[in-house]
Amino acid sequence: MEDLACFYGFESAQNMYPLMFSVVDAINSHSHFTFDFPLTEEDKLRDIAAGFARKQPLFDGCCGCLDGVLFRMKAVPDRRFMCKRKKMWAILAQVICDHRRRFLWADFSHTSTTHDSGAFKATTLAARIASKGFPPGLYLLGDHASALSPYLLTPTGTDKDFDYFHSSVRITIECAFGLLVRRWGVLWRALEIAQHRRSHLVACLMRLHNFCIDEGITLPTELASYEARSQVALNPDVPERRCVVPSFSAVDAEFDDDEDLLGRPERLDDPDLLGRPERLRETARRGRRPRTGTVSATRELRRQGNDIRTAVIGKMAPWDEATGEGRGCGHLHKAEATSRETPNREIK
Repeated sequence: MEDLACFYGFESAQNMYPLMFSVVDAINSHSHFTFDFPLTEEDKLRDIAAGFARKQPLFDGCCGCLDGVLFRMKAVPDRRFMCKRKKMWAILAQVICDHRRRFLWADFSHTSTTHDSGAFKATTLAARIASKGFPPGLYLLGDHASALSPYLLTPTGTDKDFDYFHSSVRITIECAFGLLVRRWGVLWRALEIAQHRRSHLVACLMRLHNFCIDEGITLPTELASYEARSQVALNPDVPERRCVVPSFSAVDAEFDDDEDLLGRPERLDDPDLLGRPERLRETARRGRRPRTGTVSATRELRRQGNDIRTAVIGKMAPWDEATGEGRGCGHLHKAEATSRETPNREIK
């Protein structure tokens, strides 16, 4: 903020924060930047599915990729924001993207200690999907952390061919996260602004990420990764434009678990800054996730999801060793097995 304050003639960086947050709030509330997962608009869902089908015809019913992501942040008194698995304080977001790596939906209503499966099931979108369902033949793709259902396909863990093609499509959401972090330098280190502003800032950056994709604004070649350079191919109708990326340091800022930037213990008036309903707040205090249905209903959803997954597997032609043809990735497994079995030969 010091460089912006100097450029615009402000006396100190502290005067810049109110202006920055007013811009963040304006972007988040503007109708043009609204996250819009078209659950009730079948035509839009079919268009997204057609985009994924161009990448991988086996998953011609995929209308979005779901995943959870953690954004590193400064330590806070609430221990529920401490992710022990990754040993960092973080904000948890459940996100869905389309084939262009645009974010269609994001939810920040759970802490980083919540499992991805439980976090998504407790969202409003999951409740709407469970009640209304997807149009026939459409579904989301998720990873092993998600629960298999008719509207969410996950890897099998046993069928390597299915998991290979499933991963080749679901990696779209991972690429979207990579582009988001690479584009905005503020995400290169732990977020240090006020805690109640952190999720709003990340949501704003996601909306601007969508804007950059729509307008064809890409990263400079020297900073862009392979995914960033391929944005132009994903948007053939939008002329390419370049943006100037500020020179942020990629070194993570050190932070202390119990103190804020000024060395004082943080005191928050409202310990629950996520705006969650009282029912979810109470279940989080008890360390349980909310009940989403009976055991029999859960088994039925899993059975229906497995039927859809089996139908996708049925589309894969078996690998034919004689002709060297087939849509399965058996040739990859064969190559790996051959490389393990073939001894190293002496070069003469």
